[in-house]
Amino acid sequence: MELVLQCQQCKCRLALQDDALRSSSGSGSRLDESWLLEEGGPARSQQGSGSGSGAAAGADLAAAAAAAPRRLDESFVVLQGGRGGAGAQSALLDGSASLLVGATPGGVQRIPFDAKLRALARVYEVASEEGKVELPLCAECAAEVHKELEGQLAELQQEVAAYEAALARLEAEGLQPLDDRTFQQQLGAAQAEVAGERERLARAERELAAAQAELAAVEGRSAELSGQEERYWHSLNEFQLRLQEHMDERDALAHRLEASGAALDALKRTAVYHDVFRIWYDGACGTISGLRLGRTSQQAVEWDEINAAWGQAVLLLATLAKACGVRFRAYRLLPQGSYPQVVDVRANQTHDLFGPVNKFLCQSYDKAQVGFLTCLKEFADWLVARGASDGQGNRFALPCPIEGDKVGALTIRLMFNKDKNWTKALKHMLVDLKFVLKFALVLMERGDARPSVSGEGPGRPPVAALQREDFAGAGASTAGPAGRRP
Repeated sequence: MELVLQCQQCKCRLALQDDALRSSSGSGSRLDESWLLEEGGPARSQQGSGSGSGAAAGADLAAAAAAAPRRLDESFVVLQGGRGGAGAQSALLDGSASLLVGATPGGVQRIPFDAKLRALARVYEVASEEGKVELPLCAECAAEVHKELEGQLAELQQEVAAYEAALARLEAEGLQPLDDRTFQQQLGAAQAEVAGERERLARAERELAAAQAELAAVEGRSAELSGQEERYWHSLNEFQLRLQEHMDERDALAHRLEASGAALDALKRTAVYHDVFRIWYDGACGTISGLRLGRTSQQAVEWDEINAAWGQAVLLLATLAKACGVRFRAYRLLPQGSYPQVVDVRANQTHDLFGPVNKFLCQSYDKAQVGFLTCLKEFADWLVARGASDGQGNRFALPCPIEGDKVGALTIRLMFNKDKNWTKALKHMLVDLKFVLKFALVLMERGDARPSVSGEGPGRPPVAALQREDFAGAGASTAGPAGRRP
């Protein structure tokens, strides 16, 4: 059977073999009584530390019990000397008197395992109280305790040597003890000096307390100032951030204002009518919005393109008349994309201004062309009556005079007319329409006309006038370099 104990320092497990408690005299003999022997005092400590563990100590005790010359009826713990004395022995004996329980048929008393354990624990307890070292100990912990005790012993020996050396030095100097009067005088002087030093110490402590209080007040003030400084910097940072945001917003607004001003200036310089209804020429043909109006043997223009060009011309003249408040007397224009019409108000007839048509049977088409030319002449007369000018002192006048069905001395009719002459008359008509557009815009920007469709009026910024474009040579010949623009 194995008895398990625990080291009181490292808490490791210690194993104590039960057969170590048995007698080694014979194979059949048993240990009937347990003798636990302690030498007492320093001998016990030396024995515990030298054994290396509680197991070795138990084995020695068991061997000592086996060497007894006679059998005992009870288990004893014999303490020789030590501070425990007879009282500890009697207490241990009283506690172990009841260990022998359970007799065998042969009359031999056996010690139970729990009784052995209690006796061994009691032995370790008494040894711990006597030696001031908690037992049991393992071999390593016992070595450490032994080393510690040796260190303490060395220190004590050094102190003893120091005392002996001091005593020898005093004896060698031959100093004599003071008498009572001199001793009392020196003692009084020393006590007065101590009292003075204590007073100085108390004064210094009071000054230290005052200085500490002042330091605490200064530190509090410093902390308050630090807090105020921190709040100030936070406020300054927030203010700078807001200021930067405002400056960024201001710069953005200034940039937007500058961009808007530039866009406004560009819009002021832009003629919307001129951009939408750009009138130019392409060889012998005049163009409006990039569409050719007329046809020759060298330029076989499709009727779809001619119809679209007429639609743009009708839309331009009708829009100008509506913007300026001009009402035509004889004809009414109907802009309908590529299928424009001209209504004869007096005859209550509608004439188509789109083809294809036959050159020999196109009376309605010619009437529509003549009606458009008549409306253009009425608008020109209205501008003259208004005293329109280009802003530089030049009065309005048609560059190609209109007389009946002729413009620039060429008839606008298609029936029995040459394509070359018809195309040239249409080109003259577009030139007159361009000049009408230019002077009408100048008149509108001065506020002499009714507000336009776009909402411009006398109180609005003026619309820039059309720049005069050079048509020199445009009507002089039916053939020339291509000058068509979109």
